Amino acid sequence: MAKMTVQRLADLLGLSGAAVSMALHGQPGVSEETRRRVLEAAQQYGYVPPQRTARRSKRSSKSPQDFCPVLLVLRSGSRTADAATFFSEMLEELERLAGGLLVYYIDPPDCWGEEGPERIRRINESASVVLLQGVQLDRVNLEKILTLLQPPAVVFDRDTSGLPVSSVSMDNQGIIRAAVQQLVEQGYKRFAFLQQEELTLPNHLLRREGYRQAAAENPEGDFIELTIPNIDGRGAFAEAVRGRICFSAQDGTAVAAYQLLGEAAKDTVLGGFDDFPLLQVIQTPAFTFRYQMDTVCRWAMELARSASAEPYLPPVHLTVSAPMLCYHFDPENHWMVREKMDRNAL
Repeated sequence: MAKMTVQRLADLLGLSGAAVSMALHGQPGVSEETRRRVLEAAQQYGYVPPQRTARRSKRSSKSPQDFCPVLLVLRSGSRTADAATFFSEMLEELERLAGGLLVYYIDPPDCWGEEGPERIRRINESASVVLLQGVQLDRVNLEKILTLLQPPAVVFDRDTSGLPVSSVSMDNQGIIRAAVQQLVEQGYKRFAFLQQEELTLPNHLLRREGYRQAAAENPEGDFIELTIPNIDGRGAFAEAVRGRICFSAQDGTAVAAYQLLGEAAKDTVLGGFDDFPLLQVIQTPAFTFRYQMDTVCRWAMELARSASAEPYLPPVHLTVSAPMLCYHFDPENHWMVREKMDRNAL
């Protein structure tokens, strides 16, 4: 009889490998009923945890029970205030979930000097698992870093389907599609999708695709796409967006549009995703649909715990499309309101 493994148990129970591993190791993230089913099945089918000592000794001097997560972040000189706020919230949530976190910053491998390989060496000597924040990583650099890391890795903010590591990604396409739909249901019909330059990052392209899907699903609506012009095109731009709900493609786009529009900004609604700094700048109706960052971080940490305890598990790829919270700025009271937008704002 073939040896029982976590994945075979998962297949028998109709669960994911990650859920079975969480149940077996007493970790949060699964219901008590699921935990009971997994433990009973493990006993029934004679599941025996694999011996990990030999493989672990190559990675770290720590015991298999230790959980020492490292967050590896790609440096980016173009990080905006919006992105910095988003990242700081993510970091706080990961630290809370892990009870402590070592954070390393690193340049893309194609820019490495001596510092890059030394940083990887230190991580390999000390970490039991690595969380890799990979939204800025292109495929080539991502693959190079993963081949150099000896501890198991989990990538989040970036779908790594096809790579031998687990990942948690945010559904940028589904989120903007759902955001438009929420507003359509409230009675809005005129929309614009704004960008500052040609879109290249995957999350920006997915946002545009989600917007286009929403437009196709709502043929009675008025949907346009615009690139924010230079100062000479201010009048035409203001006329084009007047009375519209404007979604931002990139971080900082809503603020750039607000600065360009001047007084004309009061005749439109500017918004984005997790762009809380814009609510401190924009003094006319504005909104932000917030990603469920706590959900992304929780799943990333659970996958990291599973990978640390069971490094032989096959990779798990999750896409988070959790419910969103709609915040908008009330210009009269100067306060963020966590509720539906007022359809009479325009």
